[in-house]
Amino acid sequence: MRKIGGKIGRVIFIFCVISAVFHIYTAFSGVLPPRYQRSIHLGFMMPLAFVLYPARRRDAEKPPSLMDYSLSIISIFVFCVYILMNVERFEWRWQFIDEMTTMDLICGGLAVLLILEGTRRAVAPAMAVLAAAALGYLLIGPYLPGVFQHDSFPIQRIIEMEYAGVDLEGIFGTLTAISSTFVATFVIFGSFVARTSIGRYFNDMAMVLTGRSVGGPAKVAVISSGLFGMISGVGASNVYTTGTFTIPLMKKIGFKPEFAGAVEAAASTGGQYMPPIMGSAAFIMAELSGYPYVAICKAAFISAALFYGALLAMVHLKARQLGIRGYSQDELGCDIKDILVRSWNLLPIIVLVACFTRGFTPLMAAIWAIASTIVLGLVTKQIGVTDIFKALAEGTQNTVLVALACACAGMIISVISHTGIGLAFTGFIVGAAKSSLFLALGFVMLSCIILGMGLPTSAAYVMASTLAIPALLRLDLNLMACHLFILYSAIFSELTPPVAICAYVGAQIAKADPTRTGIEAFKLGIGALVLPYAFVTNPSLILEGTWLQTAISVILAIGGFSFITWGIVGYFGDNWSCAIKKNKQIARLVLLAAGLCVMFLPQISEYFGLPFWSKL
Repeated sequence: MRKIGGKIGRVIFIFCVISAVFHIYTAFSGVLPPRYQRSIHLGFMMPLAFVLYPARRRDAEKPPSLMDYSLSIISIFVFCVYILMNVERFEWRWQFIDEMTTMDLICGGLAVLLILEGTRRAVAPAMAVLAAAALGYLLIGPYLPGVFQHDSFPIQRIIEMEYAGVDLEGIFGTLTAISSTFVATFVIFGSFVARTSIGRYFNDMAMVLTGRSVGGPAKVAVISSGLFGMISGVGASNVYTTGTFTIPLMKKIGFKPEFAGAVEAAASTGGQYMPPIMGSAAFIMAELSGYPYVAICKAAFISAALFYGALLAMVHLKARQLGIRGYSQDELGCDIKDILVRSWNLLPIIVLVACFTRGFTPLMAAIWAIASTIVLGLVTKQIGVTDIFKALAEGTQNTVLVALACACAGMIISVISHTGIGLAFTGFIVGAAKSSLFLALGFVMLSCIILGMGLPTSAAYVMASTLAIPALLRLDLNLMACHLFILYSAIFSELTPPVAICAYVGAQIAKADPTRTGIEAFKLGIGALVLPYAFVTNPSLILEGTWLQTAISVILAIGGFSFITWGIVGYFGDNWSCAIKKNKQIARLVLLAAGLCVMFLPQISEYFGLPFWSKL
């Protein structure tokens, strides 16, 4: 992202502040009718994509060019002004029956091209290529063989499909509705949180809790990243916020730079799955699945806690293996009394959770959380009036990526729904399930990870869920579990080489090799990869069962993870016999097998027809 100063920088700053005020105002007073809300939203986001993000990375230090300004002005007209001028006609026309005017087609064609270019700049070139390929598929589909063949789509119909619709798909579809409301408001909340000392408070809290234990600073990274992820929901920014403090500490006590960066990357990635915010993909999941957002948070809590428990176990065993100690009391720099005195830092989380439990909508919960953060910052003199405006501007800038990803993903979804390509994917998954359910789930997870290598988590989740959910439902699986499985897999892609975004950020802070850091991060998270298979085949782990089933499932999961992480690390201390040490690889395989058997005991019992589980 460009850093633009001078008069142009001030104009952009004011533009961003106005955008944030619009989103906060509509969240508080009531969202505008769909076409108004979404067009104004993109009218703010699209120009910023061309001004803040250069056409070429090497031009990041240069000011915006005449072409950038021209594309910004065209974007305002195409996505906002023209839509608002003709909103009544767009609302009352019959799609694919009433003809588009020449100006409609021109503006629609420009909108599609601008989305592709804006996505290439601000989101990821891979997503722009994927969207362009999807549009190309509409043109060449009639000439393809077998299941890939579909009816022809004239250019006019493609433009109408992407530009004139406002229901489920297209540029102004459901995903843009989510980015223009929930996502924008919570991203602004995150920008206010980043300007307070809440992140440092979480670090200090984690330091007091685990700093003196074996490998203390690594455990501090895990816990603080999990806590900050509760209100951040963005993996990369989580790494920057907590990693600048924890990574140097890990290096200082003896961890290699690659491992230090990997621990922070793995822990921050899990923050996107940590309630109560869970990142922008969770809001999209609420819309696509039909479940209330609060229900999603409740369902994800146990699996999120298990993820961090497994990560802590990995870090602990690795520290024991390397002989790395924790800090002494004098080295901690804070104590429990200091943490209790500064517990006012928890106010935004308390307000957010209280709003959810009282039945507030996510938008109103975000508004009250923003208000509490501002009051907290002003009372404690952490922020001033200038910081409030800066946080508003930063919130808008951070929303650009998600807004364009959602608009571009909406275009791709319209292609999937109008061509029936999703049915071919469904047939493939159902066919694989005839051999093994776990094989079918493995294909779905692999597709999520591959998509996530080139797309943001929210976009990868949308693409994968659109294709895979119909297939998984045909296998009689729980709907909530299916959506969480795909979300979990899409999030995990940020740890998977060769494109592991969070690992690259951690490597930058640790001054380590990005590829090695990514490999280490993948190793740390690989034990937790079995978790989504567990809650898909045993929904009691997402609170879809009796309380006794849930309690037993959690205990079995903890025991299973203990064996699995032990087997992955392969640490056998001095207390173990020489026979085990000499046959270390066999012992590790036995531990892995034992862990899987313990974790999947309910599924194994059902497979062999043992009745005890169904009677709980």
